[in-house]
This record gives sequence, structure tokens and C-alpha cells, in this order.
Amino acid sequence: MTGKHHMLAVAVIYFIMGAVGIVSSLILLAAGAAPSLWNAFWSLCYVVGAYYFLRGSTVARTFLIIMSAIGAIAFITILSLSQGKTTFSLLLLFLGIGSAYCFHALKFSLPLNAEFDQRAASYRSETERAKQRFYDEMEGKGNGG
Repeated sequence: MTGKHHMLAVAVIYFIMGAVGIVSSLILLAAGAAPSLWNAFWSLCYVVGAYYFLRGSTVARTFLIIMSAIGAIAFITILSLSQGKTTFSLLLLFLGIGSAYCFHALKFSLPLNAEFDQRAASYRSETERAKQRFYDEMEGKGNGG
């Protein structure tokens, strides 16, 4: 797989996990039950992290690496404690494999790291240009422009 495909795969996994959490919270809210605010918050963080990861944010990449490591360990630990509940075990196995893949791709994939470095450089130059335009505009207003 190319670095672009690894990036898209990681982002899609986190978009899906975040969307499932947000939708489940909205369904509970619509049904009159109290949704877990932590679930909704972390689901939103997953979606935002995946978006900024695709743009080249190093902070978002670090966040996703940490969440992938925690997720893989947590899902595998819970799987070992599920005591043969087949449907629940399959779901946890799927989530654990997804988290483990994300961790491996984010941390060890050379093509992903090369693609990420290119996107990060592009994102930084875009941000610097936007800052410079803002400063130029503010300077023009300050001089009576």
C-alpha cells in the first residue's frame, strides 16, 4: 500500500469509530435517555483528530498514535475477559485489530510517514501564508490603509 492509502485507511477507521459514537449518543438523546458525555466527547475528538491528521497535523498524529495504542491494549484485554460471548468477542476483536493496524501504520509505516511529512510541510506553508496575509492586512489597517 502507498502512504496515501495508509493515511486514508487510518482516517476512515477513526472517522467511522467517531461517527458511531456520535450517532449512538444522538440516538440515546432522541430516545430520551442520557447519553454518555465522555463517549460523545471522545468520539468527536476522533473525528477532529482524523481530519487534522489528513491535513498533516503532528499533534493529531500523536493523538491518534496514543489512542491506537490504548485502544488495541484495551480491546484485547476486554476480549480476554469476555468469557466466550461470541458476538461481543467478534466486535472487540474487530476493534482491536483496527486499533492495532492504526498503531502499526502510524508508528512504523515508512510510506505513511513520507506522505505525512509532505502533507505536514504543505500544511505549515499554507498556515504561514495565511498568517502573513493576516499580518499584512492588520498592518495596512494600522497605517490608516
